[in-house]
Amino acid sequence: MLAEDTIALLKKRSRGFRVFYCLIPATFSAEIAYVLPNPLFLFLHEYPRCIPLPAEKPLLSMWLAQMRDITRNSPVYRHTMQRNHLQNLFLRIAERMPPDALAATQKYSRKETLCWQFWELICRHSREHRDVQFYARQLNITPFYLSQLTKTFFNHSPKSLINRRVVPEIKTLLRYSTLTAEQIADKLHFNDPSYLCRYFRRETGVSLTAYRRQHT
Repeated sequence: MLAEDTIALLKKRSRGFRVFYCLIPATFSAEIAYVLPNPLFLFLHEYPRCIPLPAEKPLLSMWLAQMRDITRNSPVYRHTMQRNHLQNLFLRIAERMPPDALAATQKYSRKETLCWQFWELICRHSREHRDVQFYARQLNITPFYLSQLTKTFFNHSPKSLINRRVVPEIKTLLRYSTLTAEQIADKLHFNDPSYLCRYFRRETGVSLTAYRRQHT
């Protein structure tokens, strides 16, 4: 798994080398990541190449065949099916993570540690707090310094990372609940429904009503 700012260079290949790849837009990756356990992100950061066991290779081939079939033959529910299919793959990797894998990794610098702590805080508090100042206070650093860190290590601003957690939450509530805009605004601590609507349209380009209509 490679991040958007990573370059992969193929130096050698075997005679029977083949490759299948998925290019995932940032907004879609945020939807996929929404249900994944936090330790998985750190694990994939340290070990971007995962080697399947011999018994898992037929399962992986079947997964690839299913992904191709979903992409080619599921025009109506393709987005949802692809998201679920990719989530299953990553959850399988999470199931296979060695318990001591992260303990054996290199010691992180203070800057790297702060970045991962920031992401942990987002996952815990994004329903109640969307302001960068809150997270900077929790980390005992300034918002400006937090911004420098996230742009260096994640290639995103703190606000962008917060939004990548909040927007999938709103989408989930729109798709899988009957909550009104007012109830969603209250649940996610927006000041009022109109602000929630403006926020969602700014981040996604569609209104709450249009999104719910398209996905229900």
